[in-house]
Amino acid sequence: MKALLGIALALVAGFIGGIAGTLAVLHHDKAVPQESLRAREFELVDEAGQVVSIWGIDQYHNPLLAFTPSGVRKEERPYVGFSGHKLSLDDRESQRVGIGLTGDGDPLFMFRGHDEKPRASLYVDSDGKPNFSLHDENSWRVTLGILNSDTPGPADNDWGLEFYPERAGIGMGSVKRGTQSYVRGYFFVHQDQVPFP
Repeated sequence: MKALLGIALALVAGFIGGIAGTLAVLHHDKAVPQESLRAREFELVDEAGQVVSIWGIDQYHNPLLAFTPSGVRKEERPYVGFSGHKLSLDDRESQRVGIGLTGDGDPLFMFRGHDEKPRASLYVDSDGKPNFSLHDENSWRVTLGILNSDTPGPADNDWGLEFYPERAGIGMGSVKRGTQSYVRGYFFVHQDQVPFP
C-alpha cells in the first residue's frame, strides 16, 4: 500500500512539475522582445573577407541589391574576369548583377559581362510597361517589349522585338484616327548593309 501511495504521489508531483515547466517556458517566450533589425546597408563577404554582395541605398536613393564575383581562388577561374573593383552601390561598373528600384520606384534588373559592360537589362517604366534589352560590348542589340516614343508617356503603346541598328523588327503599334485608336502590325527587314557600330 505504501508503494502504491508513493507511485501516486510521484505521478501527481510529475504532473504538477510538467505544468509549472510549461508555464515557465510560455512566460519566457512572451518576454522575448520582437524587434526588427534596421540598417542602411548590409554586406555579404566571402572566405577572404571580400564584399561580394551589398544590400542598401545608392547615391541616387535607389534601394539596390548588388553582386560581384568573389576573388577567392581567382587563379582557378580565369574566365570569371574578376577586376579587383571593390563592390559599391554607387559604382555600377563594380556590380555584375544589380536588382532594385529606381528613385521613382520603377523596378530594374541588370546583368554585366566579364568586361563590366551591360549585357542584359529588364526595366518596367512608371506606366507599368516592361522593356527587356540585350547588349554586346558596344551597344544594345535586341529589345523586346514597349517601344517608347521620343517623348515617353502613358500613350505609348507600341510593342515589338527589334534588332539594332534597325535591321529587323516585328511588332504592333497603335494608330489614332480621330477619337478612335487602332492596332496595326508591322514587320521589316532591311537588306542593305550598314557599318556595324
